[in-house]
Amino acid sequence: MVPHAQGKDAEISELQVNPEYEALLPPLLDEDSKKLEQSILKEGILHPLIINQDKVILDGHHRLRICQALHINEVPFVERSFSNDLEEKEFVISFNLHRRHLTQTQKVELALSLLKIEMEKARRRQLSSLTHVKDSIIVPNSEQRDVEHGKAIEIAAKKVGLGKDTLWKAQKILEAAEEDEKIADAWRSLSEGKGSIHSVFQELHTREKEEVSFNPKIEGVFQVIVIDSPNLEKLKTMTLPADENCVLWLWTPVKSFPDAFYLLHRWGFQLQTMLTWVKNKKGSGNWLLDQTEHCLLATKGTPNANRFYQFSTVLIATPGLHNPKPDEFFSLVSSLCTGRKLSVFHSYPNWEGPLEVDAHVAH
Repeated sequence: MVPHAQGKDAEISELQVNPEYEALLPPLLDEDSKKLEQSILKEGILHPLIINQDKVILDGHHRLRICQALHINEVPFVERSFSNDLEEKEFVISFNLHRRHLTQTQKVELALSLLKIEMEKARRRQLSSLTHVKDSIIVPNSEQRDVEHGKAIEIAAKKVGLGKDTLWKAQKILEAAEEDEKIADAWRSLSEGKGSIHSVFQELHTREKEEVSFNPKIEGVFQVIVIDSPNLEKLKTMTLPADENCVLWLWTPVKSFPDAFYLLHRWGFQLQTMLTWVKNKKGSGNWLLDQTEHCLLATKGTPNANRFYQFSTVLIATPGLHNPKPDEFFSLVSSLCTGRKLSVFHSYPNWEGPLEVDAHVAH
């Protein structure tokens, strides 16, 4: 960003408004708008408008509207230039963050706009660092993308004065609000100062659990199966509906590794490797604080797989909206493994399940 000296007053008719920039800023309350109007009438414009080299307003939309209503034809300005469009857009948001008292929901909305900017910055960095090998291009893997996303959330949250966990929860709430009117109503209540982001997120999480219903009518076999249970003992008498060629993803607490290995042997699977999910925050623990979960990848027969996807054994992600496990995990599995897919204990879009385990107990 390069500041320029203040020039002469600009004709209002010469100035342009970018609707996207204007929409980024919360509207003024009627009382504040009246105060600003009285100030302009009495003292003139105390703070020059900020415009870019194309005379697009970057800061001063409210002052401009009031001047237009008062038939003031000229306004003072300061011109600034930027190295790229993202830097300019970030300036529009950041410059106004500390000039007004913002509610938590307003901070969230600005933070999500900043998050999009940070993700686009990351995408451009990745494109500029692509490695060319002969006629092929090696694209950054999913682990790198997960790391970038985690960094972007942290940066955006910090800029508006929110915790990254709060921003992540708010993002999940807004995603759910697009399809759930009750969640949308809860967000509107938050905008009015009623409730908290944490309480609405807990409501969302509880409702998702209540909506999950086991389906004992699931029949046939599957080529891809995901099992996520803290109690593997319950599975020891279960007949797994696995095809003769199948990939099994078994989430396993460390202390349950012996039970997990027993189950793989009982169901006729061979251990191939283990995926470790690294979370964005620490949990509880006696010796060390938990920050990882582990998923055993095992196979039976010769299942089909898209081996050209070079995924890492490390997954860095936040919990998913539809499942306690990250959405990125299911995207990874769907990309790597082909065939009919079952999630035994939890529901996930476009997957079959949950499965009533008791209905598949061996007799």
